Amino acid sequence: MAPRLRLCLSYLEVTSPLLRLACTGDLRFLSSFSDADSVEAFRAPIRDARLRIVQLAGSPVGFLRFCFLWDSYPFIEALMILESERGKGHGSRAVRAWEHEMKAHGFDVVLTSARADERNQHFWRKLGYVDCGMLLLPDKPAELFLQRMLT
Repeated sequence: MAPRLRLCLSYLEVTSPLLRLACTGDLRFLSSFSDADSVEAFRAPIRDARLRIVQLAGSPVGFLRFCFLWDSYPFIEALMILESERGKGHGSRAVRAWEHEMKAHGFDVVLTSARADERNQHFWRKLGYVDCGMLLLPDKPAELFLQRMLT
């Protein structure tokens, strides 16, 4: 976890009713996004306070998982919204709330990535993220890295 990041639930509740820290009690909900074996992969991000639950009227509708590249750059690894709730702006609002949280902790740039052959790169661009690099691996689509300056 990045040394500058000091999180507390009260901070999130005051600044964003849309996002809250995930806890192990959320594993059942998170299992709706993956198979039973991969649910265990959520435990470390929960323990390290790198997983947020996106909620609407107190009910979970998705999650945002992030890490820190080189212990310096907040990087969104995954943003998932329940299929029934997609297209309603929950993802955009969750990203903005997370960006606000990162800015409050002193970060001035945030990152994410998208595969070149997936439509989600357009979602990020609509939110103001711009290309900042690319990873090319053999026999795989290019992974586009995108950044957004927090002003």
